[in-house]
Order: sequence, then structure tokens, then C-alpha cells
Amino acid sequence: MKRSIFASAALTFALLASAIADAQVTSNFQSYPIGERASGMGGAAVALSEEAAGAYYNPAGAAFATDDSLAVTANIYGIVGGNYNNLLGPGRDFSFSSLNISPNAAASLIHLGKGKDGKPPIWVFCFGVFSPNGYMFDQRNDSVGGAANVNLSVNDSSVIAGPSFAVRIKDRVSIGFGASAVFSTLTYRRDFTIISNLNANGFGQDYVHTFQSLDETNIGLLFSLGVQWHVNERWSLGLSIRSPTAPLYGSGTYYVRGIVNTPDVAPTATMGAGFHAYSIDTQRILPTRVSVGLAYKTGRLTLAADLQMYMPHPYDEVSGKGFTIRVENDFMANANLGLEYNATKHFLIRAGAYTDASSGPVPTLTNSGVEQVHLFGGTFGLGWESAHTSNGVSVIAAGGPISSRAIDLNTGLPFITDGTEWRVYVVYATSYHF
Repeated sequence: MKRSIFASAALTFALLASAIADAQVTSNFQSYPIGERASGMGGAAVALSEEAAGAYYNPAGAAFATDDSLAVTANIYGIVGGNYNNLLGPGRDFSFSSLNISPNAAASLIHLGKGKDGKPPIWVFCFGVFSPNGYMFDQRNDSVGGAANVNLSVNDSSVIAGPSFAVRIKDRVSIGFGASAVFSTLTYRRDFTIISNLNANGFGQDYVHTFQSLDETNIGLLFSLGVQWHVNERWSLGLSIRSPTAPLYGSGTYYVRGIVNTPDVAPTATMGAGFHAYSIDTQRILPTRVSVGLAYKTGRLTLAADLQMYMPHPYDEVSGKGFTIRVENDFMANANLGLEYNATKHFLIRAGAYTDASSGPVPTLTNSGVEQVHLFGGTFGLGWESAHTSNGVSVIAAGGPISSRAIDLNTGLPFITDGTEWRVYVVYATSYHF
């Protein structure tokens, strides 16, 4: 073990005062598409949101549904993984992988009143519970021959639940509106230990240990408006606007602990220890989302494309005694492309592609809380239908580059590093039509 590592121990310990900033998660707003049809079509659903789960993308689309329905997307099963290059200095990478199991969506669609001239009622009520974000991993990596150990644990999830109404104002035009509660939780843990001068039994006198923990629980409200226009039998357009989150409640705890013992480096000041524990005020805000969609149907083939734009919305995610975490969400746009092919009367093939870019600014040494992950994904799904049921199985895969801040063990100084992340999910969805 190089003594230069421990010569930087005091600096490493001092960094704890600002370490909370590193706990911010990435500013990505949808880990995977939602709903039976959209899961196979890359999330392109703003102009094709006639199913119950489509209210997540555009609350107006439900007005064109012909039947009442109950839709359930079973738990989404996935594996997430990746690698941070040189996270603890040159040649000291950090790799991770973890099984993720998250609820995806459940929604109901009910027509209100009576229809006329053989058409379904013009008013439709939907209630949906959606989980557009579920991300977790717990990984330990050893470095420097096992003398350095890093354990990172993240569990970030959210649920959006609430009613929406849609109405056909003309035969080919509908509008919709909705209100939803947003529940989100974040648990972050980081544990770092490095030991020097190991004896044959694996014990050493010189060591540095730091531990950081951040927990958040947040509740807020979202509101959405949408319009869908079936231009003719082939073309349809969609527009949806979702408000930023209106925070109602947010609280959490932050804890940091550090211990330094380096008698070989500084015999006159061999040991130091400290900790801080805070109750914090928190909020998680989804920025304004403007979505536009275009769909084209010809024979057995349906094509769809969406553009989702997220407006800038900087805010303080965490505030406590003497510190804040500032989230600087910039403007960001994501694209969704999808196709659906009716191979037979009851069997469908779906495929699509999507982007999930981070809205956070490029990481620097001064905005250490930012981590960018730009994901590029593809989907493939199979669907089958009967008189009263529809079912679908989809595979979702995405990957992309990471940019983040790291700490060099040799100097104790921060630097910007890169890496890659990948995700693979399998989704099963079913709905019953009354």
C-alpha cells in the first residue's frame, strides 16, 4: 500500500462535509415504457392511447375506446448493471449488477352514460396506478488487493396514481384531463473503507472509514391535459401537457460518519472521528412535460412516433442545517418510435426504440451532485387477443454512457469519470374487456 494514499486521509475526511451533494440520483424520468401496447412499441403512445394504461401518456385517448376494460401489467422483472471507470483513481473501476422487480401499471376504463347511434358514450372515466421509475442496486467492490472496499446501495422508485376523464367533443376529436398523486422514495447508502500495513491475518493499523446515508419520502400532485385528433382513417395526432409536481410533503434523514486512524503517517494525531445526523426537508419535482405524437395506420401495420419535451425546472431537492442539494434540470427532449403488425386476426408483433436522456447539466468538480446517464433503448413484444382479453409480453433493453464525479485514492482529490450502464426488462401485461 502506498503511503501517499494515507497522506491524503485528512483531505478525504474533510470531503465528508460536502459529501451529501454526491447522493443525488440521475435526472431521468422514465426507466421503461408503461402499459401493454406501449411496452412493445417503445413508448410511442401519445396518438395511440385508447387503452386504459394510455392515460399515462395522453388522458384524451380513452375517449376512443369501444369497451370498458381493466388492465394490469404484472411486475416488471429486470437486471440493471454497469461500470464506473477509475471510480477510486486510475485502474480502480467499480462494476455493479442487480435484479430489479417493480410494479408497472394497473388501470381501469369505464364509459359514463349511454351511447347514441350505436356509438359508445362520449364520456370516459379512467383510474390508473403507474410506476414509471424503479431503480435499485446494492454492490460491493474491492480494490488495492482487497485493502480498499466500496459499497454503494441505491433504491429509487415512484408511483403515480389518480383519475382522468376524457370526452369526444366531435366524432374525431377528444380532450382529456387528469389529476394524480405522486409518491416517491429514495434510499442511498455509501460505505468506504481503506486499510494499510496489513499483517498476515489481514489486520492493519492505518485505516480510513466513511459512511453516508440519505433517505427521502415525498408526496406531490400532478395535473395533465390532452387532445387527440383522428384526422382520417389512417392518420391521428396527439398532444399532452403535464404540469410540474406540486409538492405536498417531503422529509427525510441524512447521516454521515467518518473515522481516520493513521499513526504511521501522523503519529502526533493518530485518530479522528466525527458524525452528523440531520432531519431534512425534501422534495422531488417532475418538470413540465409536453408530448406530441403522430400515428399512421395502413392495413395490418401501425406506425407511431412521439417527442417528449421536459422544461427546465431547477429546485432544491434537499435542505437541512447548513446544506442543500440543488437540482439543475435543463431542457431535454426524448424520442419514441414504434410499430405494430397484426400478423393474424388475434396475434400481434410490436417493436420500438426510445431515448431516456438525463436533464442534468454536464458534471463538473463544482456541481458534484450531478450524474448524467443517457440511455438508448429498444423494445420487442408479442400480443394475442380473444373476444374479451388481450395479452402481451415485451422485452425492453437499454444502455448508454455515464458521466460522474469520482475520488482519487492517491490524492484524495475529485475528478470527472465516465462509464456505461445497461438495463434489460421483461414485462407481461393483460387486460379484460367488458
